[in-house]
Amino acid sequence: MERIDYTIKTLVPILGGALILILWTNPSRAESCFLRQELTSRTSGILASVEKSENSPVSPGDVILTLDDRILVVGLKEAEAALLMARSQENLAKDAFDRVASLKGGDSVSKQQVVESNLRLAQARAGVAQAMAVVERLKIQIADTKIKAEIAGVVRGLPRVKGLFVQFGQFLGYVETTADVNQIQKGNCSGSEKIR
Repeated sequence: MERIDYTIKTLVPILGGALILILWTNPSRAESCFLRQELTSRTSGILASVEKSENSPVSPGDVILTLDDRILVVGLKEAEAALLMARSQENLAKDAFDRVASLKGGDSVSKQQVVESNLRLAQARAGVAQAMAVVERLKIQIADTKIKAEIAGVVRGLPRVKGLFVQFGQFLGYVETTADVNQIQKGNCSGSEKIR
């Protein structure tokens, strides 16, 4: 009796593993991949609207959630005004530099004045570059207030409360789909996969 128990205990795992191996390597097996895109916030803000309902189908690029962007839009307008001011400062510094450079050969302009004029122009150009960076950063933050689907699928786990404060990186639900492996990863799928 002990010999039979021993044989069963050793053969069952071996046969089970062989069966799994046969099923796994069988080319007729329908290969599908479960994809899941986590919806996370790339910026902080107040949840303004939930564009899709639970279990709604979505396509890549569909807006699912929107954060309130009013403060960012005002900040962008301020940054664009600061950029205009920086560009006018750059133009003034350039004109002053050109005047000093045109007088450089004579006795009316010292080397110190040329150096100072060049320094003011460099500072004005740096101010323009800094203002441009602020404008670009705010445009990115405004775009990040729209949380979009990156894959086709069904929306799940969305918050139901508008006005909810959302922190950077906060999980807000997910989009899931089952898709043909060959269309997504050309046969390199290993079951469940998470996007972002």
